[in-house]
Amino acid sequence: MLVRPVVKSIERRMKFVAVLTALCAIANNSVVAQENPRLPRKFVEYSKCRTDISGCESDESEWAVLDSVGNLLKSDLSVHAYVIGYSGRSALFGSGIVHANYARNLLRRWVAEDSRVRAVYGGRREHLTIEVWIVPDMSSLPRSTPTISLEQASANTAQKFYEYQHPYVDRISLELFSEHEYLNQPAILDGLAALLEKEFDRRAYIITYDGRRDRNGTAYKLAVSDRFYLAMESNIASERITLVNGGRRENRTVELWVVPSGAAAPKPTPSMERKINRGR
Repeated sequence: MLVRPVVKSIERRMKFVAVLTALCAIANNSVVAQENPRLPRKFVEYSKCRTDISGCESDESEWAVLDSVGNLLKSDLSVHAYVIGYSGRSALFGSGIVHANYARNLLRRWVAEDSRVRAVYGGRREHLTIEVWIVPDMSSLPRSTPTISLEQASANTAQKFYEYQHPYVDRISLELFSEHEYLNQPAILDGLAALLEKEFDRRAYIITYDGRRDRNGTAYKLAVSDRFYLAMESNIASERITLVNGGRRENRTVELWVVPSGAAAPKPTPSMERKINRGR
């Protein structure tokens, strides 16, 4: 006779457990719904390549996009910007982090603390691509999603990080040194510094080439300021930065190389003979 009450009691307990489980599920779903806005979200993604290719951004449209990100950073002090740069398939491997730092430098105008804007190298994609993420405080960081595998064969050899033409002291000729590259010079060095800070076993080589009209050693003297910037502004030990006078080319040029520990140093590739300085 006691079987039926016991069964009913068990059934009531099972119903109670089922209701409690359902309530917990609803509560968990509510918590997840509340947490989702605090997860990283991709604000914008754009490619930077030749303007005749669809889907590529011009400088003006990029600045407009980054200004909207800057307004968000200014209005909400609890979020950070995370910029991921992807190098193009055939571009120098440093181009991704260089352009990510270019975007970072533009965003830094909107924030009081530089730590609220971070730039990282994401690997390679078909075209140079920039992703800008909004990351709340105490949130996980977004992961990079390259579409082209890294070159494993070049891991133990010197790699050219970037190359640019150095501006002349008396004037800046747009034919010899474009405005876009000039604005990126701090970003170029910031990108190299970011890599050196991450890869402690790598050294930087700065190879300089005088232009056709330069006195011997002109580019080398100007590149000293690049090494000073890396050593002082980016906290890279000067012993890890080697300056090399590479000779002469048509235009004054600077090559930035990254050399792993034990790898051979890069060799200069001048295209003209050195000028003979004659005294008056």
